Amino acid sequence: MSKISLDKILETVDEQIVSDYSHVNFAHILSECSYKLPKGYPTLVDGVFTEREEVIIINEALEAEGLPTLPLPEVKAIKDYPQAAKYVTSAISKLKSKNAIVVQPFIGKDGGVTVIRLEVDKADSRRLVAAELAKTLKGRIGNKQENVKFVYNGVEYVCAVKQVSKETSTDTSVKEGLSVVMSYYPGYLTEFDENNITKDNYKEVSKNLISFINQKGVSGLSASVLESCRMFLQKGLTMQGKDIKTYVSILNQNSSHANTFDYFFQKNKNWYVERDQLFDEIRSVAHELSKTSTTKNGLPADKWCPGDVYFIKNGSEGLIRRTLEEAKKQPKPNGLAVINDLFSSKFSEPENNKCIVAVSLKMEKAQAGKLKSALEQYTNIKTDYVLDDRELKLSTVDLVNTATKLRKPLIAFTKSPEVDVVWDPCDLNKVKDVRTLRCKLAAYKALTFIYEKIADKKFDRLDDALVNLVVFGLGVIKNTPDVQLNKLQAINPPFFKAIASSSGNGVSKPILFKGDKLSIISLWDVTGKNDPKITITDNENYAGISIGLGVQVGDNKFNCLVAFRPNQPGSSQIVIELAKADHK
Repeated sequence: MSKISLDKILETVDEQIVSDYSHVNFAHILSECSYKLPKGYPTLVDGVFTEREEVIIINEALEAEGLPTLPLPEVKAIKDYPQAAKYVTSAISKLKSKNAIVVQPFIGKDGGVTVIRLEVDKADSRRLVAAELAKTLKGRIGNKQENVKFVYNGVEYVCAVKQVSKETSTDTSVKEGLSVVMSYYPGYLTEFDENNITKDNYKEVSKNLISFINQKGVSGLSASVLESCRMFLQKGLTMQGKDIKTYVSILNQNSSHANTFDYFFQKNKNWYVERDQLFDEIRSVAHELSKTSTTKNGLPADKWCPGDVYFIKNGSEGLIRRTLEEAKKQPKPNGLAVINDLFSSKFSEPENNKCIVAVSLKMEKAQAGKLKSALEQYTNIKTDYVLDDRELKLSTVDLVNTATKLRKPLIAFTKSPEVDVVWDPCDLNKVKDVRTLRCKLAAYKALTFIYEKIADKKFDRLDDALVNLVVFGLGVIKNTPDVQLNKLQAINPPFFKAIASSSGNGVSKPILFKGDKLSIISLWDVTGKNDPKITITDNENYAGISIGLGVQVGDNKFNCLVAFRPNQPGSSQIVIELAKADHK
């Protein structure tokens, strides 16, 4: 261990430990045992040694010197989601409103956090059920009033109470999982590719896929994802009316992705689909490595690599795990480049020295996603870009005056030497609805935040800031507030985006996004006149604003719409989402 790194470590040790062990020469102790520590130095979080195995090694060195040992950190509890789900299920029978609940809990991911999720038959039942459930489980209501936090076997879990989804709605795991199931189903292409999936044969298709899932598991998919796929297909057998058309369209889009998978595997026999344990391991390590002094929460895993499934070369699992361990030894965030080097930038014929092909699966008319995580990179204070309590209480007159004052400098800054920002501002005095006025103010506040935080307060950078926001939504981290991350040649590994076809036929053309060539990202003129414009729509009847622009990534062009809209019906707060990203 170098003297420099040792001094740096000792400077961060908690003052209480320094005081209690003032007679201990930690510099000498750590020098003696550093070669035994996995990283060559101990892990410190807020000045405290947190890793049990590392403390045991340090204590051995202390004991050898006849010195008192450090207290061992508590053993980290292991979460057991299936058992926690059973515990919640057993509590349902004790609820007065049990007839409002779908008894079978869904175990999945909600907002990036694994939860137990129950469903109720009506939206207005959610708070009632949540309150009863919190009392029965001896838990508490979380930040969201429909979330219940409870402890099972010493570990805290979250139970999210949701409204029963429509028969035709699918979560992300189903949309991705069904594509994998169909790609593995024997004879799938010969049975359905020529004839599409239609309202006449969809029940036969559903029954065959259910039977296939019931007979055996599908490699690369977890048991919970497979069960979600089975339940969705089971719902399909009872579809009525217009829902049948939507259901058939979903199956055909999954079929389109399955064709893309088959195209890959026809050329690459020695590969398989992975969306299970190894998939999670890779994403988890990359997410941790992206945590730095600036990006304390790290990059979201799906923004570091938007791939929904990985194609893995057979026999490379050991190499991948060794690479992950090597990446963890690198100073943050340099290890990202080590992991990124595993990913291929060629789809049909990956390079020999690459063992992962990442594919992002997009439905034909899929929303491009919310951009909340893009803003959270720049601040931990939500009121920097949403209305605070004082602003929410403003009178109509004060709302108009505050919004006008906030909007005025924004309009002045929309002209850039390189690109026109076209903005026809609405007459705020004609907006009669107080909620719409609040949403206007919130949208202007968020746009101000984007200009000031993302555009670095530079006069001609509003257009760059908006492009930054869009490419983040597309899955490319073009820029971050973290100097360390920006020094990396490639924050993102190469990945391919496959956009489904509702007809089900043909192979989706995989679009390459390559993170180490960020200079290829630019504005694109949607009208084809070589005159790129950003158009801000701001009228009296819309609770918010919307921004249209074209973005080019390599040879691929996207017609994009960023919407500043209400968070939910009746809300005065706004969310920012990439509402449209049509590939041209």
